[in-house]
Amino acid sequence: MARADLSQALLLTNTRYAVGCARAGSCMAGGEYYDSSNNHRAMVVTESGGHWARACELKLPSNAEPNPYAEVNSVACTGVGSCVAVGNYQDGSGRYCVTVGSYHTAVTYKPMAASTPPR
Repeated sequence: MARADLSQALLLTNTRYAVGCARAGSCMAGGEYYDSSNNHRAMVVTESGGHWARACELKLPSNAEPNPYAEVNSVACTGVGSCVAVGNYQDGSGRYCVTVGSYHTAVTYKPMAASTPPR
């Protein structure tokens, strides 16, 4: 989805679940939004120098379902431009999975599916 489309969608349907800040004016918020096909997508938006950027859809691991019911549930920042987002999504088998993404700048996101602990 293009950034302009995503920003319009966020104006109408966004939900923010979590905010993390390294310091005042340097934060990241995460949550979900509905795209034009009414699919649930995970998103984050960053603040730098007190100004919020446009929200970005998160790229999910390759096993995500086309409508992944994705969301960001928690954000933690350890330094300016260095945050971690944790959320969940539905995989192709219909199971909900945890995803963790690390952010080292506002535009670099490295998604990974978290492994299930042994029983």
